Order: sequence, then C-alpha cells, then structure tokens
Amino acid sequence: MNYPKTLKILLLVFFFATFSVNFAFALNCGTSHTKTFLTPPTTGLCSYGTASIMYGTVNGPWAWYCTYGNQSDLCYAVKGGTNSCGSANGTSTILVPTSNLCSDGSTPKPVISGNGWVWTCGS
Repeated sequence: MNYPKTLKILLLVFFFATFSVNFAFALNCGTSHTKTFLTPPTTGLCSYGTASIMYGTVNGPWAWYCTYGNQSDLCYAVKGGTNSCGSANGTSTILVPTSNLCSDGSTPKPVISGNGWVWTCGS
C-alpha cells in the first residue's frame, strides 16, 4: 500500500510507543516472577525498578510490585517444591545433626537408620 508520509510517521510512532510499553511491562518483574519457592523470594524480584513490600501469607502465594518510572507491575511467586533439605543433608556425622536440617523452616527430629541419620522436612 502507498500511504502518505504523515500517516507512515504516525503508524511508526504508534507502533514504537505500543512496543515500548509492552516491552517495559514484561521486563519490570524479575526472575522470581511466576516461579515456585519454599519461602518468599528475596532476590530476583525486579529486573527494573524497585520492589514493594511482599504481600501474602507463610503458605504463599506471594506478590509484590515493581515500580520503574511511572510504570508499576504486579509480580508473584507461589509456594511449592520438594527440595526442602538443608545443608546438613548428605553430610557424615557421628552425633545427631541439629542444625541446617531443612530449608523450609521445619524442625524434624533425626533418627538413626542403617549407617546414618534420617529426617523428614516439611512436617
């Protein structure tokens, strides 16, 4: 099609303005957005801008706003996952382990089993 020069310029301005708004919207939320965590995320909240306070309960979901300029986007994460073992998992110890058992905040009581200690997180 052969559009007049003025119309071409208006279409280009509209296209870039629309693209810029959508592009900024998609990038304000950080890498934690839409992901699953055992506890509320504290890093990767915003790619651009500043994160608000975290909204939600201990059991999730969690939400926060990322504000950059006059654009404020709602971001979220959910609770879930099965890997709640702490750093004590897989270590060798003669005495019963008492710390770093679980990363989900649970405090199980380890029991001896075979050649090592076992415990269940999340209970």
